[in-house]
Amino acid sequence: MMIYTEQPVEISNTSFRINNNTIHVETTESDARVSFYTPGTTPIVDSYLGNSVDYTTIKDSVIICIDRHNCIPFVATYHKNEFIQNETITDSRTYVGKTVKVGRNVTTTKPEGAVVINGLFRWKTMDFFFKNFMPIIFLLYLHTKQMIFFVKL
Repeated sequence: MMIYTEQPVEISNTSFRINNNTIHVETTESDARVSFYTPGTTPIVDSYLGNSVDYTTIKDSVIICIDRHNCIPFVATYHKNEFIQNETITDSRTYVGKTVKVGRNVTTTKPEGAVVINGLFRWKTMDFFFKNFMPIIFLLYLHTKQMIFFVKL
């Protein structure tokens, strides 16, 4: 954590571009530190100095922090799109994504097939889509962008 020696100001003119598995971060702050935090069983933190960074990851979620001396850190979270297709869910799972799509044919990156849920299903996302999917009985619980399905078949 940096020590403030003056009134801190916000970091401005920051941009992000995502291309496949590469996150490009750019800022006008020449002496910035750009850090990437990847949560998981073994969390990963990678930090770089400069105003332009390309970071490659295969992870679904990355927290990005840009900071510099006498600036308020800028924090953003990157989530990939999540596609659930041709899958049987029998345990508890949480899906986090920019967009979560569930159905028989929602992506060309997986074989086409039905989604069967026999467990606890959660997602955290801005957008959620069901396509060609009809659970028989479910209870829906909405709580701060998190929905939980209890499915009985």
